[in-house]
Amino acid sequence: MEPSKHAPVNEDALITSASGSARLRLGATDVLATVKVELGSPSQSKPNQGRIEVAVELSATADPEFEGWRGEEYGSELSKALERYLQGGASGAGAAIDLTTLCIVEGRTCWVLYVDILVLNTDGNLLDASAIAIKD
Repeated sequence: MEPSKHAPVNEDALITSASGSARLRLGATDVLATVKVELGSPSQSKPNQGRIEVAVELSATADPEFEGWRGEEYGSELSKALERYLQGGASGAGAAIDLTTLCIVEGRTCWVLYVDILVLNTDGNLLDASAIAIKD
């Protein structure tokens, strides 16, 4: 049985130097997500929580529209949207990850998750594809 060209194809553990990685192909959209986990300090405003930092890189080879500042601007918007998805709103409601589980010693030490997304090709649904790749 041949997989549907529209069904997501997901591969994981591709980047051995990362704590976790996944590549997701959804139609012609192709994203690579990596997560690196390090010890760090919690923010002063949320001393009982860990941190998540998301960076999305949109290559001009993925879509000529991403060349120059447009790619940086859209990557920044996607990064913020994915951080909201992972961390929830200001109260943390609806978060994909409970940041308090990343706290080791309140006010001193926490886990910091660095999430990097590289867009290899796009045919739409970048936010959805990135969120699915992170989830896996």
